[in-house]
Amino acid sequence: MHRTLIEPEMSPIAKTTQDTDAVSVRRKVVSWGTGAGLFLVLLVVWVFSLGMGAISINPLVTIRVALEGVFPGLYFTGLPDPGPIDYDVIWNMRLPRTAMAAICGAGLAICGLATQALLRNILADPYILGISSGASTGAALVMVLGVGMSLFPASPSIVIVFGAFLGSFTSVIVVFVLAGLSGPSSTTRVVFAGMAVNFFFSAVTSLLIMLAKNPSVTKGVMFWMLGSFNATRWHEVGVVSICVFVGCAWLFLHGRNIDAMTLGDDAARGLGLNPSRTRVSVFFVVSLIVAALVSVSGTIGFVGLVVPHIAKKMYGGIFRQSFLGCALIGAILMLGADLLSRLLVAPGELSVGIITALVGTPLLMSLIHRNAVTNE
Repeated sequence: MHRTLIEPEMSPIAKTTQDTDAVSVRRKVVSWGTGAGLFLVLLVVWVFSLGMGAISINPLVTIRVALEGVFPGLYFTGLPDPGPIDYDVIWNMRLPRTAMAAICGAGLAICGLATQALLRNILADPYILGISSGASTGAALVMVLGVGMSLFPASPSIVIVFGAFLGSFTSVIVVFVLAGLSGPSSTTRVVFAGMAVNFFFSAVTSLLIMLAKNPSVTKGVMFWMLGSFNATRWHEVGVVSICVFVGCAWLFLHGRNIDAMTLGDDAARGLGLNPSRTRVSVFFVVSLIVAALVSVSGTIGFVGLVVPHIAKKMYGGIFRQSFLGCALIGAILMLGADLLSRLLVAPGELSVGIITALVGTPLLMSLIHRNAVTNE
């Protein structure tokens, strides 16, 4: 006699757990696939950015120069030989410039993602909160008046970064005082306080430019304030990349604390966090990143405001899940803006801040419209 074995029916809880695991795996696959796609887009935009400008260079030549510069001693003979000036144009001018643009876009986007999560406000970013304008004032003090240059005469870029950091951190402290971030506070008050600080430091920077006695310095600082990477060199890339990497790594490691702050101060306390201390520490790190970027690129708006919303639409609202995608989208946007700034009025050049404002304004208007429709 044969006995029929009957499998026990799976419980509803087990089914739910299995479905949840399947959805989680599917989301991870989609997330990594999207990230790989964004990385490929970044590489393509980067190669085109290296080869296009006042002097057009074959994309394969740009790849060879970049690879031989990164891997000295290796020769990629399968690619076309560079011309007499190709190496100098690509390695000494365009590669540090585009590297800085990518770093700047990624850093500003991550800072915007952290700031919006921390304050639970879709309009929060380093530019609107006055952090960027404070950094600009600190950098302008060094560039126009030479404040602190005697400390490191051989490394002026370090002095400019330090001055920008002092300016940005000062603006954060002023926002803390005006909005009452040491106690119960409204995110609306934070935004209004940041706007006031932004206007104040922008006025101070304009005053410093007006007081400058050297016309060439005045012209250079004014162009720098609108956002530009045209004067970037390798030693600046090294200093800034270290500050941005360390700061972004710290934000990623504290991503759970940032997510906890999105639930409100009471919920954060229930999870064992000190809301005031968390705000201060996160804003301190954001100030370091923004100061390093502003010291080289000047003030560039809209990237830290718009890119986080795009990343959250693609990856969800959890900080760590959106982190990599946000950085890649920011780098792509900034590289594209820098490329357009060189192509639209070639052989001249526009400021990158003009391009990001022209692109970011309609995106911001669309964001406001969608938010208004959602709230109705």
